[in-house]
Amino acid sequence: NGTADVSEEKRAAVIQAVADLGFVPNPVARGLAGGRTLSIGVLTQAIDSPFYGVALRGIEVALGAAGYSPLFMSGHWHAAEEARCIDILRSRCVDGLIVLTGRLSDSELRLGAQSLPVVVTGRSLKAANLISLDFDHREGARQATQHLLDLGHRRIAFIGGVAEHPDAIERLQGYRSAIVAAGLHVEPALVVPGAFTEASG
Repeated sequence: NGTADVSEEKRAAVIQAVADLGFVPNPVARGLAGGRTLSIGVLTQAIDSPFYGVALRGIEVALGAAGYSPLFMSGHWHAAEEARCIDILRSRCVDGLIVLTGRLSDSELRLGAQSLPVVVTGRSLKAANLISLDFDHREGARQATQHLLDLGHRRIAFIGGVAEHPDAIERLQGYRSAIVAAGLHVEPALVVPGAFTEASG
């Protein structure tokens, strides 16, 4: 593998043996020897989601370029299921975790980062071994609502996510702020909860 200084004769003999035997390196064995598995656990909420699909593809490309392989699992917006997925990924000895939003608490994510590097989206967290990337859900929803207002629409419905989820709360705030700024009243009948899925929408 180019990490040791060996004679050209020995190098050629090893390369020939690899070719003759059809040898493929075992990443698990290499991980045990080197302390790394070159795999990253990725917890998404729904693998078949158009929203997450773009992110998963980007993760796959970036990890592949760095010589890593992703292991994808879906939590389906259930904290218990997310925790189960993370336990499984840890049992596979992944070198790190990427958590795409979800219902796990901040304290659970911080605790997980004590033993494994964690990247989490949709949060503003600070902890050792943890990087968080957040989105401005309020401003995004305000801009989306403003776009419809600019097109002349006045009765704009809002289908939120899980009512108690911070993302859904912030998006509702953005929707309301745009409606009120336009001099209109928020109609309660036009505001309904959803489940962060296309079908619920």
